[in-house]
Amino acid sequence: MGGAFGGRRLEVPFDERTRPMLEKTRGAVFNILGGAVAGARVLDLFSGTGALGLEAISRGAAWARFVERDRVALRCLRENIAAFGAADRCEIEAIPVEEAVTRAEAGGFALAFLDPPYRDVEDRARRRAILGIAADLVGRVLAPGGSLVFHFPTGSVGEHELPAGLDGAPRRYGRNTIAIFRRPQE
Repeated sequence: MGGAFGGRRLEVPFDERTRPMLEKTRGAVFNILGGAVAGARVLDLFSGTGALGLEAISRGAAWARFVERDRVALRCLRENIAAFGAADRCEIEAIPVEEAVTRAEAGGFALAFLDPPYRDVEDRARRRAILGIAADLVGRVLAPGGSLVFHFPTGSVGEHELPAGLDGAPRRYGRNTIAIFRRPQE
């Protein structure tokens, strides 16, 4: 963890369903985002342990909404939020991501993280649904000028499949790819 929570470790479940983004990759993402994090309202989808949303809070985000349904991951998420003393800046929704995005206020978030389970991205039907979520985030949920960070396994999503708004080429970090999207300023 970087920022104010630097050096602290996350509680991580002992199963293969939850795979937090590697610390080195997380650091690279936040270096790219730079000052866009300060004061931001954050939406962390498929949040797992909360690594991305908590990193954002650690680096100056004002508030984060975490969306996670897996019971084991939810336990770790709640423990991590409490251990980091961030409960007053966090909200957890244990609902399907699609429902959370549909209910999200238009233009309500300056920063969103979309970090679905790899098995979902590698499944063709689920991948289409996830790409639809990404498009809705960029087109409606993000505030003008807001950013979406989409994390997926390298080779599982073609660049031609990605929604509009891609900010530069996707970046590869070993077996992981990060695509960053920006909603245009209005």
